[in-house]
Amino acid sequence: MSNDYQQERLRLGKELRSLQADQVVIAHRIGEIEERLTILNEIDMASQESACHADSCTTGLWPEEAEAIRASDKLVTRESPLEDKYELFIKLFSGRPDVHAMRWRSGEAYSPDCANLWKDAICCKRKDVRGEVKCSECKHRVYAPLDLALFKAHINTTDEGRKTVLGAYPLNAEDNCKFIVADFDGKLKKTKTNKARATEEVDEDASQRAKTIAAAFRTTCLDAGVPISVEISRSGKGYHVWLFFSDWVPGGKARRLFTALWTKTMDESPGLDFSVYDRFIPCQDTVSNSGLDGGIGNLVALPFQGEVGRFGFTVFLDAEFRPYHDQWE
Repeated sequence: MSNDYQQERLRLGKELRSLQADQVVIAHRIGEIEERLTILNEIDMASQESACHADSCTTGLWPEEAEAIRASDKLVTRESPLEDKYELFIKLFSGRPDVHAMRWRSGEAYSPDCANLWKDAICCKRKDVRGEVKCSECKHRVYAPLDLALFKAHINTTDEGRKTVLGAYPLNAEDNCKFIVADFDGKLKKTKTNKARATEEVDEDASQRAKTIAAAFRTTCLDAGVPISVEISRSGKGYHVWLFFSDWVPGGKARRLFTALWTKTMDESPGLDFSVYDRFIPCQDTVSNSGLDGGIGNLVALPFQGEVGRFGFTVFLDAEFRPYHDQWE
């Protein structure tokens, strides 16, 4: 009789341990489901707010503002006057209004443009005053807003003087934005190691992976009712996925939306290589404590840059990832 009890105790102990293991698995699964439901709710709420005309040049705008643009004018095409193109450009790519970024002629870096740049006895970059202070600490630094002349230089396809390449800072002083961008980098470098030394070389396959991931993210967004637009980068190897808002929205809210969509993309395409994902721009929810260039945050290079646009770069792409025939229409 005693032996029977011992056997039953062992059996019940084994069942208990099995149930405890199942409990851990079930609790983990419940947590995953709750996380996914939160993501789906975020997407549903945001997609309702950003519903719009996805096939027009007003992609990403709310319906009422899209109608306002048409009523004001002006169907903008590549034959339209420069002023009409500038008006539409500012509506769509409106970042912080009091400052814009300029790409350095000597490399790939950008910095805030200054109204006192290269002015005699003022600009810290000049030889007569160089070394006194950094640009970010210069008392003569005056941010310069984007204007029609700069826009004209940016889209200019001829080689006149310095090649103007503009960037925008998405977050304004109140930490709101009118667009968000997902950046997929097709210029990844891989480390090649030998006995002598490790070297870095461009990963030639990264561009195709960036295209594949951008396409997957595009599909997730459109399936969720979030109307995005895809731009090919300046290098021609990466892609930017843009979402435009009709009004200023909190940067944190825009980032949560893209984070939810990105998580959904990864969940639905587990076999893809997501290493080409670089970042969302804006990169932070707030600039009040960022310390980046005095609290203006990260920048994004603006599309339609004339120098490389003539080769099919910094332009928007259709569903087949081919440049639209008329980028302005």
